[in-house]
Parts: sequence; C-alpha cells; structure tokens
Amino acid sequence: MATDLEVALSCYQDSADGGDLDAQCRLGFAYVYGSLGLKIDFDMALRWFKKAAACGHSTSQWRLGVAYEDGDLGVVTNFKMALMWFKEAAVGGDDDAQRRLGRAYRDGTLGLETDLEAATMWLQEAGDSEDDEEEEEEEGHGEEEADRELWELD
Repeated sequence: MATDLEVALSCYQDSADGGDLDAQCRLGFAYVYGSLGLKIDFDMALRWFKKAAACGHSTSQWRLGVAYEDGDLGVVTNFKMALMWFKEAAVGGDDDAQRRLGRAYRDGTLGLETDLEAATMWLQEAGDSEDDEEEEEEEGHGEEEADRELWELD
C-alpha cells in the first residue's frame, strides 16, 4: 500500500510532467529541501525550476534569481543572471522578487547603480515599507524561510 507521501509525489510528478507549472515548482522545492520523501538533489531542483521559469512561473523565476545571487543549488554566483530572473519574476508579480529588486536598486547591488526612484517603486509594488523591512530583519524571517514553509508538505 502506498504511503501518503508516495501518493502526493506521484500526483505532483504526473502533474509536472503534464506541464503544470505549480507542480514543477513544487517538485523543485521538494528536491531542494528533501521533502515528499525525496532526497536533496540540486540538479533536479534546477531542472524543475528552469522548466517552470521558462514558461513564466514567477516563483520559479524568483528561486533561480536567489540561486544565482547566492551561488547555491550548485550554480556559480552570477549577478547578471540573478538580476534577469528577479526582473522576470518581479514583472510577473512575485513580491519576493520585487523586494529583492527594490533592495538591489536601493543598495546598488547585483551590478546596479543606486536608483532610489526604482527602489521605491519596486518596494512599494512588493507592499514593503521601511518599518516592515526593519521588522523582518529583526525577527530573522527571510523570504526563503517563508517560502520553504509554503512549499514544504512534510
């Protein structure tokens, strides 16, 4: 008899193979965190994130941006690629990408010149205020933790 995790994994796999972008992204996170009974496998995580991102899935685009910014999931740090994925995701409405892009413009990171007008626009688009940002940093809740909780089932 199949366990609940085996059934869930099978459903996600079938959906992802059928082109469901949310399922592809979910499998990407499952491989990052070793959830759904899978072993951590960054190559597979990248495969699923890239597949969904290429079709416009903004959460997958954001996660690729994080990977290229931080040099994780086995990719080499590449700010140009990070910026490209953050912009794609931000335009697609991903508030974490909008926040990262706003901070990059504010702080002059990811190869960008400081642009307070662009920073303000993206941070407002993400629904951030300086108070929200300071509170988030004080509490230690980064977007990866919140995202992990969202996508992790087990």
